[in-house]
Amino acid sequence: MQIIIEYESSWRNSFLDGSNNEPLPKQGRKFIGSMTNLSDVKNFIQRDVTLDTVMGLLNRLIGDQRKLYQAREQDNYYLNQ
Repeated sequence: MQIIIEYESSWRNSFLDGSNNEPLPKQGRKFIGSMTNLSDVKNFIQRDVTLDTVMGLLNRLIGDQRKLYQAREQDNYYLNQ
């Protein structure tokens, strides 16, 4: 099966530090998307379209709202590879 999603542009950066592939820290992830934070070059994180990006999108399309790492932990994960 092939699914083609056309788009004109994307942000390709994250407004939160840390990783979506691990549980949230107790204090949560730091928001780095404010204009003052984005003026600091180290807070701009270039993101590529990865397998995780595609799998996250497919999860949303089938109605799975869990974080990708949470969905992958389940034995009955619908998109198990």
